[in-house]
Amino acid sequence: MSVYVGIEVHRKRSQIAVIDQDGEVQVNRNVPNGVETVLGVIAPFPVWVRSVGAVSR
Repeated sequence: MSVYVGIEVHRKRSQIAVIDQDGEVQVNRNVPNGVETVLGVIAPFPVWVRSVGAVSR
């Protein structure tokens, strides 16, 4: 299963969305910024990440 990850980065928090190959939202979370936090959201997906997009505001 392939997934797509989108991350909208803000000063203190980030919005992370994970969508599968069928367009179904698997995760949509607002989390504090940090590598461990972001990886904690996407790590449960033992699949091939096809694309990662990030926006910083």
